[in-house]
Amino acid sequence: MITLRDVWYKYGEVIGIREVNVEFDTGINFVIGPNGSGKTTLLKVASTIYKPYRGKIMIDNKDPWENQELRKTLRRNIVYVHENPILLRGTVLDNLMLPLIYRGLDEDDAKREALEILDVFGLRHLADKKRGKLSAGQKQMVSLLRSFVLKPKYLLLDEPTNSLDLDNRKKVIHYIINNMREATVIIATHDLLLPLELKGRIFRMNEGSVVEELDAKKFAERYVSVRWWMNDQPQ
Repeated sequence: MITLRDVWYKYGEVIGIREVNVEFDTGINFVIGPNGSGKTTLLKVASTIYKPYRGKIMIDNKDPWENQELRKTLRRNIVYVHENPILLRGTVLDNLMLPLIYRGLDEDDAKREALEILDVFGLRHLADKKRGKLSAGQKQMVSLLRSFVLKPKYLLLDEPTNSLDLDNRKKVIHYIINNMREATVIIATHDLLLPLELKGRIFRMNEGSVVEELDAKKFAERYVSVRWWMNDQPQ
């Protein structure tokens, strides 16, 4: 479990998030809200990329900011995927293998697992393709597959479907449903179909704060109402 208690974060004098009190438990958790509401900042604080200037974050009931060694240990269980994919130099296979080798796998096992995840998504043909030759959607898929192959306890995804075509979007949703239910998955998204398709806890942010938690039924009712008003009202 990742717990934030009265957490604040500032960019200089600009407040990114304020008075955030939230618990992210096993299963799928969504963070929704308009641009600038604090979704990305919240994910970066929850993943210990950012240190809060006020309040406390606890991961598995431990404070990651207590000392560097503890934070390093806890972060081995956390994978954060940026909205704009950050890939290593080299091929797609390099990008999938190197994090596994860093985690202790030998080269043969790392290659086997990397090729297996490519096969799951029907993307083995990309294995030897260089980073610079990938489309935006392919880069996003490689970034996601790199996170999946690590099988993290905590997976934080920032706008994971932004650049995906419909086919890859469906594959990602299917994979999360069938393979990530034992993990704690936190997804910041503007894609309001995702909470309807994946289900889970839904936290709405506004002006840097988590202002409410919605269950799937309440969220669906609100989403359908908005869709009806926008699309089905008589002209």
